Amino acid sequence: MPCISFEVKPSLANLGKIFQGMDLRGALQENIEKFGFTVEAKAKPLTPVDTGLLRASIHTHIGNLSALIADYIEYAPFVHWGTRYMRGRPFLVQGLAEAARQFGDEQLARRLDKEISAKLGKV
Repeated sequence: MPCISFEVKPSLANLGKIFQGMDLRGALQENIEKFGFTVEAKAKPLTPVDTGLLRASIHTHIGNLSALIADYIEYAPFVHWGTRYMRGRPFLVQGLAEAARQFGDEQLARRLDKEISAKLGKV
């Protein structure tokens, strides 16, 4: 039975030219920032409220390919992890879990796909 097949192999030199101007680091940074702010947004409604200080003190700090979501109130660890007298209410961990379910890898995959498609379209 006759078989017709094609094999396409781009040369490595061409691939280097294609991906040379691609901003993969920028795509990663943008998605890390979005994820960090999503964690903050998900954690705040889950934070126990008495005066509102604990909830208001949750902030996201963006670094180079990093996001730090933190609560700097002195009693935050006790509320979050609990004590021998009080059960923990892990608002930051729950916010992280909810953000991970919502965010997933889909946004990053879409952004990278867009970058790659734009570059390959120019070849």
